[in-house]
Amino acid sequence: MDNFDLELALVVDLKPGGDVDDLSSAFYSQFDGVIAQRLGVTHVVARGPGDRRLTTAMAIVNALESKLDVRVSHVDPDLVDMGEVAARLGVTRSNVHQLVTGNRGSGTFPPPLGTPSGHRIWTWGSVNNWVRGNRPRLWDGASCLEQDEVRQLDAWLLERRRRLVATLHSSATTSSSAVSMPFAHSSVAQPSASVPLRLAIAAP
Repeated sequence: MDNFDLELALVVDLKPGGDVDDLSSAFYSQFDGVIAQRLGVTHVVARGPGDRRLTTAMAIVNALESKLDVRVSHVDPDLVDMGEVAARLGVTRSNVHQLVTGNRGSGTFPPPLGTPSGHRIWTWGSVNNWVRGNRPRLWDGASCLEQDEVRQLDAWLLERRRRLVATLHSSATTSSSAVSMPFAHSSVAQPSASVPLRLAIAAP
């Protein structure tokens, strides 16, 4: 299987009392890229090479947690409207509108996830993967998870949290000191492959 770059948008939780500025300092000393906080939520977009998307995504999660002492909460849907799609692809909004309506291209642009206030929105992953297959000259070379893979990764993250809570609860019944370890990493089996990582720029 050919290697590729996977782009993965994530929401991360800071450790209790953690500060995003302190986290940013640790981040920039170990990774290339950008981490951003919006409305009190910390977002990271990570890019890593691999040959299997889901395994690569798990390796990215493990690297962020081990190097930055954060807990990855869930996959960020990374919602985009027509203007944001145009900006990321480096084309005009009119060009994107033609692709969306089928007046240009194959007429298979992915349907919007929703239309809040009349504005069509998509997940960036669905747009990116469509561009890869239909407008390769606009593609930046990074793949994104398919929706079923997003669901699998979120399920994996949820199961890890459940096991961690169960472990802490069990430990608390025998030692009160265990309660003071809410950010300990769980013992859930992790991917064995070591994947070198670099981070893609995330819009603040």
